[in-house]
Amino acid sequence: MAALQRGEAVQIYPEGISHSEPALAPLKTGVARIALLAEERAGWALGLLIVPVGITYQRKHLFRGRAVAAVGTPIPVAEWKARYQADANEAVLALTDAVRAGLERVTLNFVETGDRELVEVAEALHARAARGPSEWTARPGLAERWPRLRAFTDGLAWLRAHDPERHRRLAREVRRYARFAGLLGDPEWGVPRRYRWTTVVGHGLRALAVLAVLTPAALVGAVLWFVPYWIPTLVVRIARPALDSVASYKLSTAFVFYPLFLALWVVLGWRWSGPELGAAAAAAAIFGGLGWISWCARANDLLDELRCLLRSLPRAGSRARLAAMRDDLSREFDEVGRDLGSV
Repeated sequence: MAALQRGEAVQIYPEGISHSEPALAPLKTGVARIALLAEERAGWALGLLIVPVGITYQRKHLFRGRAVAAVGTPIPVAEWKARYQADANEAVLALTDAVRAGLERVTLNFVETGDRELVEVAEALHARAARGPSEWTARPGLAERWPRLRAFTDGLAWLRAHDPERHRRLAREVRRYARFAGLLGDPEWGVPRRYRWTTVVGHGLRALAVLAVLTPAALVGAVLWFVPYWIPTLVVRIARPALDSVASYKLSTAFVFYPLFLALWVVLGWRWSGPELGAAAAAAAIFGGLGWISWCARANDLLDELRCLLRSLPRAGSRARLAAMRDDLSREFDEVGRDLGSV
């Protein structure tokens, strides 16, 4: 309360829990109570805004998982003055509902756990169909995909509520597409109808060239950080935390051991040959670690692409069939979008 009255920002998690459920948990009323009471005590002159911020994770329990934060429309607290003065409890509940509505607009909320995978596959195949044969190896990041994922989430909810038969049919077809694409090497992004050898060879040579440049730094990083890299995983295996807490265990362990090992390499270098070698050890550890991370990510991507190529290259008929499925589903998604827009 005092921080708000000093003009500071306060970060609050209104669900009150950490979870991996497909939708928002029921919100606590603390956000609304604190905001309304602070405004009341300041004579409704603070100008407080409640800003909904939604965080969407991807592979949140794994190393180098991704997250994107979406910022919603601010909610002016002073606009609730009349309702609060008439009935404080009713105003608190109504403002809490407004906060929930704001959070729902900046998060992905599903009825069933499997809905998110369904939406991600549908968004990916639609994006692929829209792009055509170009840039097939590109994998858009979560931030680029988020607006489309949000639109597909709305479409899924609308279909389930207004056209359940169509919803079941499309869900069945998207899962069928994912299984078929998985047989060809990539269940989410699929494979192209045809390969252009100039594009394939050029992409492969560029990727190999980058890996070659990164290899010296990556080798240094692999040696210096091998032990601390595996310590968080070992801690999780021993502690066996709930899935919601895995990332917290790994992060807190890393915060302890990574600085310790960095200090260890600096001290060893310093004692071996003085401050110059200590500084060099620090630089080698930092840049080697970054090189190792980049090398591993790029190598994994290249191996995935090679595996996909080897699986799908001899199956021209299957690639054509998959492309036809992708085009048909994409057209249906466009129709759903038009139907939803006309409501």
